[in-house]
Order: sequence, then C-alpha cells, then structure tokens
Amino acid sequence: MTYLVDSDYIADFLVAKPQAIELLSSLASHGIAISILSVGEIYEGVYYGYHPEKAAEQFRHFLTTVSTLPLTPHILQQFARRAPPQRQDYRRL
Repeated sequence: MTYLVDSDYIADFLVAKPQAIELLSSLASHGIAISILSVGEIYEGVYYGYHPEKAAEQFRHFLTTVSTLPLTPHILQQFARRAPPQRQDYRRL
C-alpha cells in the first residue's frame, strides 16, 4: 500500500525533525507518494528558505525516492480543506 504524504511531513523530514524521519522511514517500505501540489509547496519553502541551493538539492534527492501523483479532484479537495489562513483570501461561493 502506498501512502500519500502531506507536504508538512516532507518539510519536517527535510530539516531532520525526528518525528518526521521516523514516520517516513516506517512508511518507505510500503511506498510513499506526494502530489504535484506538494512538490510546489516544498519548492516554495526551498526558494524562500535560508539555504535554497542546499535545500533544492536535498529535495531533488528526496523526489527520486517517492512517487509523484498528478492533481485529482480528491487531492484538490484535501488541499482546499487544509489551506492556511493566509491562503483563505478567496471568493466565497
């Protein structure tokens, strides 16, 4: 079974937070996937971070170890539900 991992866990993994390392290490044998949306979110953190070149290299390596999934209605629904307050400047329907 492949696990879809949220970008928050990926970001924590990339900065070596023990809880994220433990979780992703335990899931690795089952398979890890991230959405293409998460790829964009992580690159946003990479390019606006303290060491963008080093972080980009680490992330590119991470991407070689996981599957990247295209956007689907389900993934977009999950993204919309967890949008942080700063992203909630939207038109109400």
